[in-house]
Amino acid sequence: MTNKPVDVGKKPENLMNSGSNGSENSVWMIVSVVLALLLFVSLFFNPFRPSGMVTAVSVGDENFDEQALAEKTVAFLNDNFLTANNVESKVNSVSELAEGLYEIRVDIYDNGEVAETVPVVVSADGTKMLLGQVVDMTRPLPKPSQQESEPKQIPKLEKSKLEAFVMSFCPFGIQAMSAIAPVAKLLGDKAVIEPHFIHYSNYCANNRCDPKDYCLNGESQYCGMHGIGEVHENLRQMAMFRIDSSKYWDYVLDLIPRIKSGEVTTKNVDEEWKKSAEAVGLDVNAVEAWIDENAETVLMEEMQLAQSYNATGSPTVIVNGVRYNGQRTPEAYKSAVCSGFSSEPEECNSTLSSEGASAAGSCN
Repeated sequence: MTNKPVDVGKKPENLMNSGSNGSENSVWMIVSVVLALLLFVSLFFNPFRPSGMVTAVSVGDENFDEQALAEKTVAFLNDNFLTANNVESKVNSVSELAEGLYEIRVDIYDNGEVAETVPVVVSADGTKMLLGQVVDMTRPLPKPSQQESEPKQIPKLEKSKLEAFVMSFCPFGIQAMSAIAPVAKLLGDKAVIEPHFIHYSNYCANNRCDPKDYCLNGESQYCGMHGIGEVHENLRQMAMFRIDSSKYWDYVLDLIPRIKSGEVTTKNVDEEWKKSAEAVGLDVNAVEAWIDENAETVLMEEMQLAQSYNATGSPTVIVNGVRYNGQRTPEAYKSAVCSGFSSEPEECNSTLSSEGASAAGSCN
């Protein structure tokens, strides 16, 4: 892999327009790239590194100010990537990664809450940042184009179908499910609206974590990004949807505010879920029995379905086989589903809330 300095006279296409989520989601693609930065760091010191790689810079200044470097990094991220998308970054911590290189851990805030904490690698002299390419921090980057790429047209079907691939404790997945639930309640059996759940295999490879804390039965086949509590909750929601899809969406609308408030966490959800289930009339024993009988089979089916759509980030929303990249509001999701009917049902004339979020951010 060869990293090349950004030509500031041209728009950095692979930074601003990569992926399938459109310009509106470009900043979160950058954040996703940042998550992989440490994988590239070893290349800095590889004696066989390709030409064009940035070289570590030794500052040699006893008065070197780590905090000033961190603040400059955060300002650069905010000015060039984040602020325009209504998110911002703040310094979490600073540490020397190697001679001439610093890791700045940055909290990414969305709607006033920390959505992700990511590592950013910068040169000690504050002139270079590694974002897949070497980015020159001494010059502003061109702003991303506001013109969105032409979205794929949603095919028309007799019964329109939305498939939402999420993680039950991903803040962005929660955001999407909060907006999709009212659509499911409105359209009922006129449409097919299905929740699906994203898991990873070998998530704890190379001793990055303890499988018993992240993976079902302490093995590495079905793991959750946010811990074993998330895997258990994903399974419960699969069961609820199959037992009673209408009550399932009631459960989602009851549980999510409790997660947002901090009342329910991955640490206590294995008990707290019962309160929301009972509140909407779901049979707790039936849910647990369904899981005992079907867990392995349905987890395999869910992983295969997610892979078929390349759904690795939460949320990934598919409408009639086409990836949806629009606003995360009830009205926007309703409009997308309704556009997929060969003949719209009368429920599509109802107007839902347009309160929500832009298509920015994912857990992946």
